[in-house]
Amino acid sequence: MMKSAIALSALIITASAGAPALAASFTADAVETRPGQQLRYGKLTVRDNLSRFEFQVRGKPVVQITDKTAKITRYLSPLSRTYFEVKGAPNSEMDGDFAHASPCPDNEKIKCVKDKDEQLGGFTVEKWKLTAEGIDRPAYVWWEPKRKMALRREFLNGSVQQMIMHGVMPYDRGRNAENWEILYMSPFGRYNRGSVQYDADLGVAVLQNFPNGLSRSLNNVQEAKPDDSLFAVPERYKKIDAPKPRMPQFNQPDLSRFADPKAKERMAAPRPFPKAPAFNEMPEWVKKAHQEAMERMKKGPTYQPAEKPDWVKKAEKEAMERMKKGPEFKPAETPEWAKKAEKEAMERIREAEKKHGVQTPPWVKTMQGNEAGPQGYAGPWGGRPWGYGAPGWGAPGAYYGHPAYRGYAPQFRPAPWFNRPPAPGAAEAK
Repeated sequence: MMKSAIALSALIITASAGAPALAASFTADAVETRPGQQLRYGKLTVRDNLSRFEFQVRGKPVVQITDKTAKITRYLSPLSRTYFEVKGAPNSEMDGDFAHASPCPDNEKIKCVKDKDEQLGGFTVEKWKLTAEGIDRPAYVWWEPKRKMALRREFLNGSVQQMIMHGVMPYDRGRNAENWEILYMSPFGRYNRGSVQYDADLGVAVLQNFPNGLSRSLNNVQEAKPDDSLFAVPERYKKIDAPKPRMPQFNQPDLSRFADPKAKERMAAPRPFPKAPAFNEMPEWVKKAHQEAMERMKKGPTYQPAEKPDWVKKAEKEAMERMKKGPEFKPAETPEWAKKAEKEAMERIREAEKKHGVQTPPWVKTMQGNEAGPQGYAGPWGGRPWGYGAPGWGAPGAYYGHPAYRGYAPQFRPAPWFNRPPAPGAAEAK
């Protein structure tokens, strides 16, 4: 009893495989992703119940042609010009076929009867009752005839699938799609969610996301009328036996060796394995790396400084030229006020010499005759001994102590060689 109920539920879930709706003709870029499997993408061409999907397997081209009316799927290999057939539509509906012609599965063991019309989510739907021999409990399908979709399904095991519409939204090049949310409710209270964006004009789902991680999408959708030759097997193609599916639960044949004809030969060819080194023997790749490292150490660092900018080269050249010429020192000219002060100081000194009868040493007169600069003449005792050219001409001088110069530079002592002149009347007293 339980096995029969499970079988009936499975038939209801896959009922759409045998009753497809008439879809529009279009071309699109299709993408399919499955958890733990490679991404599948390629060009999709649809005409009514015929679809052609061009994709690659391990870099090799493969063409999948599906005839939903005849329930046959053909796989073509352009490299080897071979093909094989699989009865029934493939489990991955890359063409976005989400709408179907009838709510009833194409199975003689299942009896499908319309019960009544009801309102569900703002839509007028048809309630269908599905029964099978040997099973007392029926299953139900709420069918929306305009879109040819099952908005609700109740299975024998208590599971429920419910679709809820959340409005219309744009998806590609000005086209609009209905945004549907799918709720999967188990009899134990567990909820899973999925989503579908359905193009009502084309009658296809342009985006599908399932709780198990499966995702399909159609992009760059363009309405077109493709040629019949695209859905036929070309001439000179040889029919071969279909490969066994790697995972039977997905009803997908193993296309890896079919896409690459020489894969079997490469797998059968013996592969040379390198000899394993002994326990105390250094592997060859380690020896090679060690040898290269030793050679680099012998050569030393290969440092190449960056090239100097042009402005640095120009500055260095100008600096070298200035160093060759030497310093260009130009003494400052004595200001007019300093010259005037110097002249007045010399006049006062001469007047004092005449008044007190002081005889200036000849070497001092020689120095007085020179042009004194603003800094004066520096004597061996430091300072500015004559101070004639200084702004303050009363700088420390050699004549400190003479009555005529007393007070000019009180902070310095007189030169050791200088003797005071005798006081008036001292010579007469002798």
